[in-house]
Amino acid sequence: MRHWNDAMKSADYIAATNRAIRVMERPGRANKKAKAWLAQLGIGEAEYERIMAQFKEHGEKRHTKRLAHVDKWTDEEARRIWIGAMGKNANIQTVTPGAGDKLLVMNGDLGKTLGQFKSFAMAANQRVMIRGAQMARMGDARFVSGLTTFISLGMMVYALKSYLSNRDSADDPVTGAREGIDRSGVLPVFMEVFNTLEKTTGTTLLGESPSSRYATRGSIDSLMGPSFGRAQSVSDFATNVLDGELKDRDLHALRKLLPFNNIFYVRKLLDEFEIQAVEALDAEETSLSDRRESMFAE
Repeated sequence: MRHWNDAMKSADYIAATNRAIRVMERPGRANKKAKAWLAQLGIGEAEYERIMAQFKEHGEKRHTKRLAHVDKWTDEEARRIWIGAMGKNANIQTVTPGAGDKLLVMNGDLGKTLGQFKSFAMAANQRVMIRGAQMARMGDARFVSGLTTFISLGMMVYALKSYLSNRDSADDPVTGAREGIDRSGVLPVFMEVFNTLEKTTGTTLLGESPSSRYATRGSIDSLMGPSFGRAQSVSDFATNVLDGELKDRDLHALRKLLPFNNIFYVRKLLDEFEIQAVEALDAEETSLSDRRESMFAE
């Protein structure tokens, strides 16, 4: 994931450099939205001339591409402003949690445990949802295209993960749209609360089925994070073994504790092993077994 993020941020840097230099080359012809974008990144109109002087001296134009070569800049203040602006833009475009994105309570030991894997939702709330709302308020048409792209990619991820997990994708358009919004990050905190509420109450409030992201999570896992969820899984497994009421879902929960268990080329091997373990231990079969049997019958 780190290498993917680095590649995306590099592409964002090149695109932002082209756009920023074009605005500063002809500030009189630039629209208010473009100038507002630069101002949001920390480049005011007072810095245009200073930055452009460094670009003209050290930068390079290759056809339609503009390369800043900021490592050669001699004006330290201009370089600081430029690097800060482009870094901020890259962390917005490729959502990267920062110090100011998480709740203060999440900095403590208990807060870190309860908020495990929630930092992306917190960061996306600031960098995607609120920023998108500001763009919409300014009448920026790119907000609409970006929103459509995000949700479409979220729906594509849902369909792909359903295929790799041998689950049928929902035919209901409401469920499909809900999955796209859930995985896109456009309403991150709202969807976290919404999905957790559905899981803890055992009801489906929107669409035909609950969120696929929460399909294998328990209520404790949803409310208190994976650390408490794993403890619950181990406790339930031990209790059911001692009571003679072992179910295949207990073995599945135990299997989820294994490292690399969710890698697609390892998953089928572990699924086969899980089915054999269910049969060997004479565990009560539920829908989990039915789904795996149908997968290996193909």
